[in-house]
Amino acid sequence: MEVNSGGFDEEQGWIVISLRSPTGAKQFYETLVKARRVHELTVRLQWDTTLDDHRKFRSAITNTNIACMAMSTLNSKGPALDFINRYRRFDPIMELLSDRRLQAVTLEGSENFFSQISSSSIRPAPQLRTLSMHPIHLEDAASQAAFARLLQSCPNLTRLQLGTREPGTTFDIVMHNVEHLSNLKVLELFRWGSPKDHIIIDLLKGNVQGAWVELSDAWLYEPSYMQFLRKGLLTQLTITNTVIDQAMELLPDLLYRNPRLLELKLSSRSTRFLEMLDLIISGRKRGRAKGYIYASLRFDFATHSYDTYDDRIISVVHLSDSDVLDMSTDIRLRSGS
Repeated sequence: MEVNSGGFDEEQGWIVISLRSPTGAKQFYETLVKARRVHELTVRLQWDTTLDDHRKFRSAITNTNIACMAMSTLNSKGPALDFINRYRRFDPIMELLSDRRLQAVTLEGSENFFSQISSSSIRPAPQLRTLSMHPIHLEDAASQAAFARLLQSCPNLTRLQLGTREPGTTFDIVMHNVEHLSNLKVLELFRWGSPKDHIIIDLLKGNVQGAWVELSDAWLYEPSYMQFLRKGLLTQLTITNTVIDQAMELLPDLLYRNPRLLELKLSSRSTRFLEMLDLIISGRKRGRAKGYIYASLRFDFATHSYDTYDDRIISVVHLSDSDVLDMSTDIRLRSGS
Protein backbone atom coordinates (compact mmCIF):
# COMPACT_ATOMS: atom_id res chain seq x y z
CA MET A 1 0.00 0.00 0.00
CA GLU A 2 1.36 3.46 -0.92
CA VAL A 3 1.24 5.39 2.35
CA ASN A 4 3.22 8.51 3.27
CA SER A 5 2.41 8.52 6.96
CA GLY A 6 -0.23 7.36 9.33
CA GLY A 7 -1.24 5.94 12.68
CA PHE A 8 -3.73 3.45 14.08
CA ASP A 9 -5.06 2.91 17.58
CA GLU A 10 -7.33 -0.12 17.64
CA GLU A 11 -8.29 0.35 21.28
CA GLN A 12 -9.37 3.97 20.75
CA GLY A 13 -10.78 3.19 17.31
CA TRP A 14 -9.05 5.79 15.15
CA ILE A 15 -6.92 5.86 11.99
CA VAL A 16 -4.81 8.67 10.50
CA ILE A 17 -3.44 7.95 7.03
CA SER A 18 -2.10 9.60 3.86
CA LEU A 19 -2.67 7.82 0.55
CA ARG A 20 -0.68 8.59 -2.59
CA SER A 21 -2.54 6.75 -5.35
CA PRO A 22 -5.85 5.09 -6.29
CA THR A 23 -4.13 1.70 -5.98
CA GLY A 24 -3.06 2.37 -2.41
CA ALA A 25 -6.51 3.75 -1.63
CA LYS A 26 -8.19 0.59 -2.92
CA GLN A 27 -6.07 -1.60 -0.66
CA PHE A 28 -6.76 0.64 2.32
CA TYR A 29 -10.53 0.68 1.72
CA GLU A 30 -10.62 -3.11 1.65
CA THR A 31 -8.85 -3.19 5.00
CA LEU A 32 -10.99 -0.40 6.46
CA VAL A 33 -14.29 -2.15 5.71
CA LYS A 34 -13.10 -5.16 7.70
CA ALA A 35 -12.04 -3.07 10.70
CA ARG A 36 -15.42 -2.75 12.41
CA ARG A 37 -14.05 -1.01 15.52
CA VAL A 38 -12.82 2.10 13.69
CA HIS A 39 -14.99 5.10 14.54
CA GLU A 40 -12.66 8.00 13.65
CA LEU A 41 -10.84 8.43 10.34
CA THR A 42 -8.47 11.15 9.16
CA VAL A 43 -7.40 10.58 5.54
CA ARG A 44 -5.48 12.65 3.00
CA LEU A 45 -5.79 11.79 -0.70
CA GLN A 46 -2.53 12.96 -2.21
CA TRP A 47 -3.25 12.80 -5.91
CA ASP A 48 -5.52 14.63 -8.38
CA THR A 49 -8.76 12.92 -7.45
CA THR A 50 -11.59 12.31 -9.93
CA LEU A 51 -15.33 11.77 -9.60
CA ASP A 52 -14.68 8.02 -9.69
CA ASP A 53 -12.13 8.28 -6.87
CA HIS A 54 -14.69 10.07 -4.73
CA ARG A 55 -17.32 7.43 -5.50
CA LYS A 56 -14.98 4.70 -4.29
CA PHE A 57 -14.23 6.69 -1.14
CA ARG A 58 -17.95 7.16 -0.46
CA SER A 59 -18.64 3.46 -1.00
CA ALA A 60 -15.95 2.49 1.50
CA ILE A 61 -17.11 4.90 4.21
CA THR A 62 -20.76 3.85 3.95
CA ASN A 63 -19.70 0.27 4.72
CA THR A 64 -17.93 1.17 7.98
CA ASN A 65 -18.93 2.34 11.46
CA ILE A 66 -17.13 5.68 11.18
CA ALA A 67 -18.81 8.52 13.07
CA CYS A 68 -16.06 11.19 12.83
CA MET A 69 -14.36 11.75 9.47
CA ALA A 70 -11.75 14.22 8.31
CA MET A 71 -10.87 14.16 4.60
CA SER A 72 -8.42 16.35 2.72
CA THR A 73 -7.58 16.44 -0.99
CA LEU A 74 -4.44 17.60 -2.73
CA ASN A 75 -6.00 19.40 -5.67
CA SER A 76 -9.54 20.77 -5.66
CA LYS A 77 -9.42 21.47 -9.44
CA GLY A 78 -9.02 17.82 -10.34
CA PRO A 79 -7.16 16.30 -13.28
CA ALA A 80 -7.76 17.30 -16.89
CA LEU A 81 -9.02 13.79 -17.74
CA ASP A 82 -11.98 14.38 -15.41
CA PHE A 83 -12.88 17.76 -16.93
CA ILE A 84 -16.31 16.58 -18.10
CA ASN A 85 -17.29 15.96 -14.46
CA ARG A 86 -16.01 19.26 -13.10
CA TYR A 87 -19.45 20.46 -12.00
CA ARG A 88 -20.20 17.29 -10.04
CA ARG A 89 -16.77 16.05 -9.03
CA PHE A 90 -17.58 16.28 -5.31
CA ASP A 91 -21.12 14.91 -5.51
CA PRO A 92 -20.16 11.63 -3.77
CA ILE A 93 -18.61 13.57 -0.87
CA MET A 94 -21.69 15.74 -0.51
CA GLU A 95 -23.90 12.65 -0.62
CA LEU A 96 -21.71 11.09 2.07
CA LEU A 97 -22.69 13.84 4.52
CA SER A 98 -26.15 12.28 4.76
CA ASP A 99 -24.74 8.93 5.90
CA ARG A 100 -26.68 8.08 9.06
CA ARG A 101 -23.51 7.22 11.05
CA LEU A 102 -21.49 10.39 10.40
CA GLN A 103 -21.86 12.97 13.15
CA ALA A 104 -18.69 15.04 12.66
CA VAL A 105 -17.13 15.83 9.27
CA THR A 106 -14.10 17.89 8.24
CA LEU A 107 -13.43 18.60 4.55
CA GLU A 108 -10.16 20.32 3.70
CA GLY A 109 -8.39 21.47 0.56
CA SER A 110 -11.34 21.86 -1.81
CA GLU A 111 -11.75 25.61 -2.19
CA ASN A 112 -14.13 25.27 -5.14
CA PHE A 113 -16.24 22.57 -3.49
CA PHE A 114 -19.55 24.41 -3.89
CA SER A 115 -18.98 25.10 -7.57
CA GLN A 116 -18.20 21.41 -8.19
CA ILE A 117 -21.39 19.80 -6.88
CA SER A 118 -24.86 19.37 -8.36
CA SER A 119 -28.02 20.31 -6.48
CA SER A 120 -29.22 16.68 -6.46
CA SER A 121 -26.25 15.67 -4.28
CA ILE A 122 -27.42 17.83 -1.35
CA ARG A 123 -29.54 15.57 0.85
CA PRO A 124 -30.94 15.77 4.40
CA ALA A 125 -28.28 15.18 7.05
CA PRO A 126 -30.15 15.36 10.36
CA GLN A 127 -27.51 13.26 12.15
CA LEU A 128 -24.68 15.75 11.49
CA ARG A 129 -23.58 17.70 14.59
CA THR A 130 -20.22 19.22 13.61
CA LEU A 131 -19.13 20.40 10.17
CA SER A 132 -15.79 21.95 9.29
CA MET A 133 -14.91 23.05 5.75
CA HIS A 134 -11.80 24.93 4.68
CA PRO A 135 -11.19 26.69 2.50
CA ILE A 136 -14.49 27.59 0.89
CA HIS A 137 -14.86 30.18 -1.83
CA LEU A 138 -18.41 31.33 -2.53
CA GLU A 139 -17.51 32.98 -5.80
CA ASP A 140 -20.93 33.32 -7.43
CA ALA A 141 -24.68 33.07 -6.85
CA ALA A 142 -24.70 29.35 -7.71
CA SER A 143 -22.07 28.40 -5.12
CA GLN A 144 -23.74 30.62 -2.51
CA ALA A 145 -27.09 28.94 -3.21
CA ALA A 146 -25.50 25.49 -2.89
CA PHE A 147 -23.96 26.48 0.45
CA ALA A 148 -27.35 27.74 1.67
CA ARG A 149 -29.01 24.45 0.68
CA LEU A 150 -26.37 22.53 2.61
CA LEU A 151 -27.12 24.59 5.73
CA GLN A 152 -30.83 23.92 5.32
CA SER A 153 -30.19 20.16 5.14
CA CYS A 154 -28.31 20.06 8.50
CA PRO A 155 -30.88 21.12 11.11
CA ASN A 156 -29.04 19.61 14.09
CA LEU A 157 -25.63 21.22 13.60
CA THR A 158 -24.20 22.52 16.88
CA ARG A 159 -20.81 23.69 15.56
CA LEU A 160 -19.91 25.07 12.12
CA GLN A 161 -16.31 25.95 11.25
CA LEU A 162 -15.46 27.59 7.92
CA GLY A 163 -12.15 28.75 6.45
CA THR A 164 -12.98 31.64 4.13
CA ARG A 165 -11.64 34.79 2.52
CA GLU A 166 -15.11 36.35 2.75
CA PRO A 167 -16.16 36.19 6.43
CA GLY A 168 -18.72 38.97 6.08
CA THR A 169 -20.50 37.35 3.13
CA THR A 170 -20.28 33.87 4.66
CA PHE A 171 -21.72 35.12 7.96
CA ASP A 172 -24.62 36.79 6.16
CA ILE A 173 -25.51 33.56 4.31
CA VAL A 174 -25.46 31.58 7.56
CA MET A 175 -27.67 34.11 9.33
CA HIS A 176 -30.12 34.23 6.40
CA ASN A 177 -30.58 30.49 6.92
CA VAL A 178 -30.34 30.44 10.72
CA GLU A 179 -34.01 29.48 11.04
CA HIS A 180 -32.94 26.04 9.82
CA LEU A 181 -30.10 25.92 12.39
CA SER A 182 -31.89 26.31 15.70
CA ASN A 183 -29.35 24.04 17.45
CA LEU A 184 -26.26 25.90 16.21
CA LYS A 185 -24.20 27.13 19.16
CA VAL A 186 -20.83 28.05 17.64
CA LEU A 187 -19.97 29.52 14.26
CA GLU A 188 -16.25 29.92 13.63
CA LEU A 189 -14.87 31.78 10.63
CA PHE A 190 -11.14 31.95 10.01
CA ARG A 191 -8.87 33.05 7.24
CA TRP A 192 -7.55 30.05 5.30
CA GLY A 193 -3.80 29.83 5.79
CA SER A 194 -3.91 32.15 8.80
CA PRO A 195 -5.77 30.35 11.62
CA LYS A 196 -4.79 33.07 14.11
CA ASP A 197 -7.15 35.42 12.28
CA HIS A 198 -10.53 34.13 13.33
CA ILE A 199 -14.06 35.03 14.38
CA ILE A 200 -15.99 32.93 16.90
CA ILE A 201 -19.71 33.65 17.17
CA ASP A 202 -21.83 32.34 20.03
CA LEU A 203 -25.45 31.65 19.12
CA LEU A 204 -28.55 30.64 21.06
CA LYS A 205 -31.67 29.61 19.16
CA GLY A 206 -30.56 31.57 16.11
CA ASN A 207 -29.63 34.75 17.98
CA VAL A 208 -26.06 36.07 18.25
CA GLN A 209 -25.02 36.25 21.90
CA GLY A 210 -21.52 37.53 21.26
CA ALA A 211 -18.59 37.55 18.87
CA TRP A 212 -14.91 37.02 19.67
CA VAL A 213 -12.50 38.30 17.01
CA GLU A 214 -8.72 38.02 16.78
CA LEU A 215 -6.95 39.64 13.83
CA SER A 216 -3.46 40.66 12.87
CA ASP A 217 -3.23 44.23 11.68
CA ALA A 218 -2.43 43.04 8.15
CA TRP A 219 -5.95 41.65 7.64
CA LEU A 220 -7.84 44.18 9.68
CA TYR A 221 -8.63 46.41 6.72
CA GLU A 222 -9.94 43.69 4.40
CA PRO A 223 -13.41 44.84 3.20
CA SER A 224 -15.06 41.54 4.12
CA TYR A 225 -13.66 41.71 7.66
CA MET A 226 -14.75 45.31 8.04
CA GLN A 227 -18.21 44.33 6.80
CA PHE A 228 -18.49 41.99 9.78
CA LEU A 229 -16.75 44.19 12.37
CA ARG A 230 -19.19 47.03 11.75
CA LYS A 231 -22.29 44.91 12.48
CA GLY A 232 -22.18 45.79 16.18
CA LEU A 233 -21.85 42.18 17.37
CA LEU A 234 -18.39 42.30 18.97
CA THR A 235 -17.95 41.41 22.62
CA GLN A 236 -14.21 40.71 22.49
CA LEU A 237 -11.63 42.04 20.01
CA THR A 238 -7.89 41.32 19.81
CA ILE A 239 -5.67 43.11 17.29
CA THR A 240 -2.05 41.99 17.17
CA ASN A 241 0.76 44.19 15.85
CA THR A 242 -1.45 47.25 15.68
CA VAL A 243 -0.17 50.11 13.53
CA ILE A 244 -1.33 53.29 15.23
CA ASP A 245 -1.18 55.49 12.13
CA GLN A 246 -3.55 53.15 10.30
CA ALA A 247 -5.78 52.80 13.36
CA MET A 248 -6.41 56.53 13.78
CA GLU A 249 -9.77 56.35 12.00
CA LEU A 250 -10.50 52.66 12.43
CA LEU A 251 -10.42 52.23 16.21
CA PRO A 252 -12.87 55.03 17.08
CA ASP A 253 -15.24 53.75 14.39
CA LEU A 254 -15.11 50.16 15.70
CA LEU A 255 -15.68 51.31 19.29
CA TYR A 256 -18.53 53.54 18.16
CA ARG A 257 -20.28 50.74 16.28
CA ASN A 258 -19.85 48.04 18.96
CA PRO A 259 -21.43 49.17 22.24
CA ARG A 260 -21.54 45.54 23.50
CA LEU A 261 -17.73 45.26 23.45
CA LEU A 262 -16.49 43.98 26.82
CA GLU A 263 -12.81 43.33 26.16
CA LEU A 264 -10.25 44.90 23.82
CA LYS A 265 -6.66 43.70 23.48
CA LEU A 266 -4.06 45.61 21.46
CA SER A 267 -0.32 45.30 20.96
CA SER A 268 1.74 48.17 19.62
CA ARG A 269 4.80 50.29 20.32
CA SER A 270 4.90 51.31 23.97
CA THR A 271 5.19 54.99 23.07
CA ARG A 272 1.73 54.94 21.47
CA PHE A 273 -0.21 53.67 24.49
CA LEU A 274 -1.84 56.99 25.43
CA GLU A 275 -2.81 57.63 21.79
CA MET A 276 -4.52 54.25 21.71
CA LEU A 277 -6.41 55.03 24.90
CA ASP A 278 -7.52 58.41 23.55
CA LEU A 279 -8.81 56.79 20.35
CA ILE A 280 -10.85 54.27 22.33
CA ILE A 281 -12.43 56.91 24.57
CA SER A 282 -13.20 59.20 21.63
CA GLY A 283 -15.06 56.43 19.82
CA ARG A 284 -17.27 55.74 22.84
CA LYS A 285 -17.90 59.44 23.38
CA ARG A 286 -19.07 59.75 19.79
CA GLY A 287 -21.57 56.95 20.34
CA ARG A 288 -22.93 58.42 23.56
CA ALA A 289 -23.61 61.67 21.72
CA LYS A 290 -25.82 59.56 19.42
CA GLY A 291 -27.65 58.02 22.37
CA TYR A 292 -25.84 54.65 22.50
CA ILE A 293 -25.29 52.93 25.84
CA TYR A 294 -21.92 51.27 26.21
CA ALA A 295 -20.92 48.32 28.35
CA SER A 296 -18.01 48.56 30.76
CA LEU A 297 -14.82 47.80 28.83
CA ARG A 298 -11.57 46.13 29.79
CA PHE A 299 -8.65 47.34 27.65
CA ASP A 300 -5.45 45.25 27.70
CA PHE A 301 -2.43 46.90 26.14
CA ALA A 302 1.01 45.38 25.63
CA THR A 303 4.04 46.12 23.49
CA HIS A 304 4.90 43.82 20.58
CA SER A 305 6.20 40.45 21.72
CA TYR A 306 9.36 41.02 19.64
CA ASP A 307 9.88 44.48 21.10
CA THR A 308 12.44 43.24 23.65
CA TYR A 309 14.87 46.14 23.34
CA ASP A 310 12.28 48.87 23.77
CA ASP A 311 10.68 50.17 26.91
CA ARG A 312 7.81 47.87 27.88
CA ILE A 313 4.31 48.78 28.99
CA ILE A 314 1.76 46.17 30.02
CA SER A 315 -1.41 47.88 31.09
CA VAL A 316 -4.94 46.91 32.05
CA VAL A 317 -7.51 49.69 31.85
CA HIS A 318 -11.11 49.37 33.02
CA LEU A 319 -13.53 51.85 31.50
CA SER A 320 -16.90 52.15 33.18
CA ASP A 321 -20.04 52.79 31.17
CA SER A 322 -19.21 56.51 31.56
CA ASP A 323 -15.48 55.92 30.88
CA VAL A 324 -14.23 56.51 34.42
CA LEU A 325 -10.71 55.07 34.43
CA ASP A 326 -9.35 52.34 36.68
CA MET A 327 -5.86 51.47 35.46
CA SER A 328 -2.99 49.24 36.53
CA THR A 329 0.27 49.47 34.60
CA ASP A 330 3.55 47.57 34.62
CA ILE A 331 6.35 49.71 33.11
CA ARG A 332 9.70 48.10 32.34
CA LEU A 333 12.42 50.55 31.28
CA ARG A 334 15.65 49.85 29.51
CA SER A 335 18.84 50.48 31.44
CA GLY A 336 19.52 54.19 31.23
CA SER A 337 16.05 55.19 30.04
